[in-house]
Amino acid sequence: MSVARLLFLAFSMLCSACLQPTAMAQQLQAELAQESAWTGQPIRLNIKLLSPGPFSGTAAFDLPQLDRVIIQKIGRPIVGSEQVDGETQLTQLHEFHVFSQRTGSIEIPPFRVRYSARQDFTSKAEPHQNETPALQFASKRPPGTESLGLVVATKNLRAKQDWSPDRIDDLTAGDVITRNVQQLASDTTAMILPTIPTTAIDGIRTYTDRPVVTDQTERGEATATRTDTIKYQFERAGTYQIPDVTVRWWNTQSEQLVQQILPGKTITVAGSIATDDLAASASNLDPSTGEVSPWSILIGTLVLSGLAFGGYMTWKRWQEHLQCEPTKTSRNLIAACDQNDAMSAYQLLQRWKLLVHLSDEQLAGLSSPEQELAKSLYDPHAEQKGWDGNALQHAIIAAQRAPARQANNDLPLPPLNPSQPVRR
Repeated sequence: MSVARLLFLAFSMLCSACLQPTAMAQQLQAELAQESAWTGQPIRLNIKLLSPGPFSGTAAFDLPQLDRVIIQKIGRPIVGSEQVDGETQLTQLHEFHVFSQRTGSIEIPPFRVRYSARQDFTSKAEPHQNETPALQFASKRPPGTESLGLVVATKNLRAKQDWSPDRIDDLTAGDVITRNVQQLASDTTAMILPTIPTTAIDGIRTYTDRPVVTDQTERGEATATRTDTIKYQFERAGTYQIPDVTVRWWNTQSEQLVQQILPGKTITVAGSIATDDLAASASNLDPSTGEVSPWSILIGTLVLSGLAFGGYMTWKRWQEHLQCEPTKTSRNLIAACDQNDAMSAYQLLQRWKLLVHLSDEQLAGLSSPEQELAKSLYDPHAEQKGWDGNALQHAIIAAQRAPARQANNDLPLPPLNPSQPVRR
């Protein structure tokens, strides 16, 4: 073989190696379905994989974790084929929803896509790794939603409730009634459906169950459902007013802020107020008549009144502290961590960070456990061994040791899908 022929072959191989990354880059296409959206409204992200031969296995996406942005996979890949440069390419179309609670320009940085495919129908499957281009869209907050926490932007949301037992006109002290509130929305995710608030009512003990949330996709249509269960136990007789529940969202078709009110109930509870048994004391009796001394009655009344007033003021301050929104949210957040409830812990963590100012040191302490929590919810390649809330619980308790002041409602919202601490 001549020297010239050897040089030509070497040059051809070198050119082929240099052109290979370009060919690889053409095996993936990524685009956003629209250039702008309302805050909380999903934008469709389409990622198409192309291969000359059949695909093998399941594609993996190293989705980025962005501040107050959720990228959620929807449905199963759509398989097809198309002509590219005169050759038939098999395709897989993967669809995602992108939700943002930030305003302004939102950039999705490039991320890796890993999959296996064959060069033809008889060859072995080979691993491929490509990277999406950087994508960008504009997010604008709907007018009138500044006082809301998370904004739900959808074309349709329905809320309904039911009570049990059906008959509540013969309740007595100690009885319990249950209120189930369900929200059903299209083109959104259950992660951002609002939490049903509970109000402290004197004489009623309120208990909440863990919310049931589901996301379903059928023929490209996403449906989200959230069900909250609230139980009311009546401590004593009386008439009570259980408040209405108001659900608000932004209608993307009419471009209006919509609210639906689920009416409360007026409850009358029968039965006498429980009191402690009174026991006569020999020292309080007049030795001559066997009757209670007037001085004993006066002194006892004053002492009991003072104790009752002091106890009432202490109870009132404690109840105000417990019902303070940051304290209540923090308590529920720690409980969710203790139960290893990743979904509830994530929602409560974002709410708590919205209500409380955190220093840089506090944010740094929360960063690692918060990322592990987000990874357990959103990373499809995370180990399916369940989330352990112990690390996040300790980080929250440590952050609470430093003083924090209550945040204003118009501060930026906390991250939904965080990767780094939020700088206030």
